[in-house]
Amino acid sequence: MKTLCCLLLSLLIGTAYAQNDARTTDTIYRSLTTIQADSLITANSSNTDFVIIDVRTPADFTNGHLQNAININYYDADFSVQIAALDHNKMYLLYCAAGSRSTATFNLMQTQNFREVYNMLGGINGWIGAGYPTTTTTDIAESDARGGLFTVYPNPVTSSTNIQLLQSNSAKIKVTNISGNCLFTPETISDTYRLDMSDWATGIYLLTIETDDYTRTKTIIKL
Repeated sequence: MKTLCCLLLSLLIGTAYAQNDARTTDTIYRSLTTIQADSLITANSSNTDFVIIDVRTPADFTNGHLQNAININYYDADFSVQIAALDHNKMYLLYCAAGSRSTATFNLMQTQNFREVYNMLGGINGWIGAGYPTTTTTDIAESDARGGLFTVYPNPVTSSTNIQLLQSNSAKIKVTNISGNCLFTPETISDTYRLDMSDWATGIYLLTIETDDYTRTKTIIKL
């Protein structure tokens, strides 16, 4: 009897672990109305694994976007590479202007086996039309529209990348992850600086260059 009880207990424990494993590997792909998207954002306001992605152009993003959204330009030549570099285990909410680009990205992320992805129907046009707020804060936007300020190469990167200043004698740089957490703040640099990323996890990072005249941000993809 004791042996039988132990065997049953082992089976129950094994079943529980199997159920837990199934839950962690479940995938969720859903399209949401504007109201549902707002509820999702509110429910995850303190969730560091929740990421809002605006797939419009940087110019559109700068003119107004959802609070805490990051910008990954759908028209970038390496767009699919940037998406693939994201943490597949986080939760993502996608939007564009009206829904077509975010839907294409939504489908792409399913083929890349992301765990949890939501697509906001109607895009930011529907969001604004429903009376929800936007922001023009561009602290983590890729905002190098004027060009010619600095360059990063190679990018994507596997171990290290070079940062070359083009219009300034010196600048301060910092690197954050897509959640806005600062990962690297070196001393003031000049000319060319080699950034060692060999020990960094794969993903998208945001490199910010700050001088007396401007602050600009570029995306770095770590493969």
